[in-house]
Amino acid sequence: MNLAEALLKENSKKQCDIIVDYIGNDKERFATLINLFFKW
Repeated sequence: MNLAEALLKENSKKQCDIIVDYIGNDKERFATLINLFFKW
């Protein structure tokens, strides 16, 4: 999954759940998500 594209796709509960399910307990995926927020 491309997290940047997923974040820009739509602002909905469904999209949020998709991203949360993708990240799960994966520290690297979570770090990628946080880095995207700090870059924007």
